[in-house]
Amino acid sequence: MLSSKEIEAQLKLIPLHYIHYNYSPVEYGKGVSIGISAYPYLRERQPHLIPSEKDFCNAFIAKTINLFPVEKLMCDYEKYRLGLECRAKRAYRSLVREEHCITRMREIMELYGFNILYDNEDDWRKGIDVTIIDRKLGREHYVHLFVDSPSSRKHRKNKAFRGNGRDFSTHVDFPFDKTQGKKVGDFYLYSDEQIYRFMRKLRTDFKHMGVSLGEKQVQG
Repeated sequence: MLSSKEIEAQLKLIPLHYIHYNYSPVEYGKGVSIGISAYPYLRERQPHLIPSEKDFCNAFIAKTINLFPVEKLMCDYEKYRLGLECRAKRAYRSLVREEHCITRMREIMELYGFNILYDNEDDWRKGIDVTIIDRKLGREHYVHLFVDSPSSRKHRKNKAFRGNGRDFSTHVDFPFDKTQGKKVGDFYLYSDEQIYRFMRKLRTDFKHMGVSLGEKQVQG
């Protein structure tokens, strides 16, 4: 498992290339979640290496492009491919930021009586980015990491309406404010200050949002 400093050292060597292009047929839906699964796949294959933007985009496109009808691909293949590449680039920045944040949470918060848990299935199927157990208060929190923007907040809100039997009432948001973040190379990451502030909120402002470990609700 990489430390946060090891992740940062690699990120300094990974350039990001922006593409300003949106193609609505590829923005949301099943294809996006399947494409995002390319990140944990690449990380599992090479546990000590953060994948490059190019490698992730290629894997994202390979997993998603054949999900679209052949007749549409034949007519607008380049639009679909470019749209998927642009979507992959945006996802890549968020996925790297989330990995670094979860790693840094472990390094900071476990010293204060928290356990930080990440599971691919929880992330993909339940929309939970990280589970935090507060051993001191006996509470469990289901945390969502996302960029603090109107589109991201709308997407976060829509999670509550997808799937059956999913209760988001006890979940906690940890939005990323770029103006308070930490810049490493071309990447913007959660800063230690943001993590410490969030940790304090879990013990004060958000403590009622967690699920008591003695009366744990079934999530799913």
